[in-house]
Amino acid sequence: MRGIIRHKDVKTTAMESLYATYYPRLFGYSFTLLNDEDEAADVVSDAFEKVWSKWCADESFNPSSAYLFSIVRNRSLELLRHDEVRRRYAAAVAAMPELAYHEGNDELERELEMLIEEVNKLEEPDRSILHCHYFRKMTYQETAEALHLSAAVVKRHMLKIFKDLRAALKKEK
Repeated sequence: MRGIIRHKDVKTTAMESLYATYYPRLFGYSFTLLNDEDEAADVVSDAFEKVWSKWCADESFNPSSAYLFSIVRNRSLELLRHDEVRRRYAAAVAAMPELAYHEGNDELERELEMLIEEVNKLEEPDRSILHCHYFRKMTYQETAEALHLSAAVVKRHMLKIFKDLRAALKKEK
């Protein structure tokens, strides 16, 4: 029993050291992406919680700074995508005030909700590509450089994304 307790103490101390070393940098990184202190703090806390869970489940796991930064980047980008989808949806509805009070609004509402759901279902790299190109208004080349892909790959993914979204919209009708 003493060996287990001592081992947990070593792991706890290592985790505290990891937290003290990387929290400020991870927080700064997330804040740079999100521009929101509370969300950045939540993202970093979630990252350390994920590391702790993985470390407890796998004794040989050795968290690296790259792993921590990847978790924080992915979660921050996920939050940005989600917020951007909500903002675009609100802007689309606000831009069509005449539809807000007419009876045909239910169909448009269902279509927009379905599109939001489909965008949220996208997996990587499709989500990042769509976010960079469509929401951040980056060219295929800029998107490719930001995601370390070729412009041809970005174009192929965009064609596939829009084809899938159109098919989902037709299926809904």
